[in-house]
Amino acid sequence: MSNSNLLEELRAAHAILDGHFLLTSGWHSRQFFQMARVVEQPSLLQTWCQRLAGLMPASPTCVAAPLGGIVISYEMAHIFHGRSISALKSPEGTMILPEGLLTPGEEVVIIEDAVATGLSVRKVIRAVTEQGGRVKAIGALVNRAQTTFAPLPFYAVLDLGQPVPSWKPEDCPLCQQGVPLVRPKT
Repeated sequence: MSNSNLLEELRAAHAILDGHFLLTSGWHSRQFFQMARVVEQPSLLQTWCQRLAGLMPASPTCVAAPLGGIVISYEMAHIFHGRSISALKSPEGTMILPEGLLTPGEEVVIIEDAVATGLSVRKVIRAVTEQGGRVKAIGALVNRAQTTFAPLPFYAVLDLGQPVPSWKPEDCPLCQQGVPLVRPKT
C-alpha cells in the first residue's frame, strides 16, 4: 500500500494532528501521530499490525513495548503466537522490566506506535538486554523521523521518507510565534 493511502487511512481515523505538540522526547513538532486513534478501532489496528508483521522476518517468542504501546504489542504477539510484555518508566526516567520477566537468550522484538527520536525504543532495548533478552528487530506503525537502530533491523508500516520537523523547545519557531503548545499524551 502506498504512503499516500496509509496517510489517508490515518487521517480518516483522526490519527494525524496538525498544530504545536510536545513529543514524548520533550521536543516540539507541528504534527503528531495520535496512534491511540488506531488502537481504538480493533479492525484497523489488526490491519496495521498484520502489515507490520508481514515486513518483519523475525518470529519472536516475545514482543516488548513501552507502556504506551502495550495494545499494539499484544496484537503483534497474537500474530507471532508469542507473548507480550511492557516496559515501565522508572522514577529516574529509564525503562524497566519486572525482575525475571525474560529468560536469558529469549528472542524479543520491540514494537512502538510512532517513532520520532527513538528514545523510548532505545530505553526498552536496554531493559531487555539487561535481563538477558536478545533483541532481534524493531517495528513501528509509523517512522516519522528516519530513525535507525543499527545494527538492529527496523521496520515501519509507514515510513515518511523525510523527517517531520521537530525542535528543541528553545529553538521552536511555533513557540516563538506564540502558538499554544498541546500535550497530546496527557
